[in-house]
Amino acid sequence: PPVAIEHYRDLEIVFAISGGWKPDRRQEVGFKLVIRNTSDKTIELKWPSAKTHDFVVRNAKRKIIWRWSKDKSFAQAFKTKTLKSGSKMVIKSIWDQKTNSGKTTPRGKYTIWAEFNPMSYSKKLGPLGIRLVK
Repeated sequence: PPVAIEHYRDLEIVFAISGGWKPDRRQEVGFKLVIRNTSDKTIELKWPSAKTHDFVVRNAKRKIIWRWSKDKSFAQAFKTKTLKSGSKMVIKSIWDQKTNSGKTTPRGKYTIWAEFNPMSYSKKLGPLGIRLVK
């Protein structure tokens, strides 16, 4: 599957897309973000709200057509995740190949970004490109 890997401070961040580079139009596209503590110490990740990440799909004209977090509500309270040395955090999501307004996406090229945004470790990953086929 298409994969992007970043080493950022004490973290290894892996972003993968299931369904390959050319997913069938009828299949859902899975996104997976794996954050691993590569240091020998415990790391505490903190967010100003319950929103820990986001996934964004852009069309060939770079227009955002789908955003995972759109129309979601997040608790406005600090969130903390502790990662011991070598441990990981896994985030998964599914895109049904529709826009945020519910329209089916046409065939074409799309880029997908993952955003992992704890305070002091904020990182964008990608883009990973896919071409939707029938």
